[in-house]
Amino acid sequence: MELMMEGKYSEVEELADSKEMMRSFPPYNRLYLKLNCAMMQQKNKETEALLKEFETIRMNDSQRTALYSMAFQYYLPLEEQSLCADYKIKIDGLKGSEKLKKYADRAYDVVYKKDTSHLEELKAETAALPIEQRGSNDYLIAQIYKNLGDQDNQQAWMMQMQKDLAAAVDSSRNQSQQQNQ
Repeated sequence: MELMMEGKYSEVEELADSKEMMRSFPPYNRLYLKLNCAMMQQKNKETEALLKEFETIRMNDSQRTALYSMAFQYYLPLEEQSLCADYKIKIDGLKGSEKLKKYADRAYDVVYKKDTSHLEELKAETAALPIEQRGSNDYLIAQIYKNLGDQDNQQAWMMQMQKDLAAAVDSSRNQSQQQNQ
């Protein structure tokens, strides 16, 4: 995890493909590491190939939930409607996961149907969230302002998203350092 936070993606990929990792970790864990690297580097073709590779392995419900959520959120800002819709359908088919389903419905409506009705609800929810969990909502609020044609508020919320995501990375890095001590 530390290597990834330091941007040493090739080292993470090498580690995931090493014989030791192949013997010690199941395919899902190794692929998930590689998928994170590809997504963080915005390697779209590699991301798509890895997502297809996941279809060939067995996954439990929590693994499917994590994977589908990650793929949906990856494709959403890229405005890849058909790919995003595919993962929304997969999310809708998950057992439980009501919070994720609600998020996916709202996000899809905001980005692809240009829905603006969730603005106040999202603002209230976001204010109550820990800073590490605000980025997704910040993005949706910015998209709503875009849909409304309000560029000033759109830019303000995109900047807020960047701040909140940076805070989330810092928080994660601090937790990782504390665990290593």
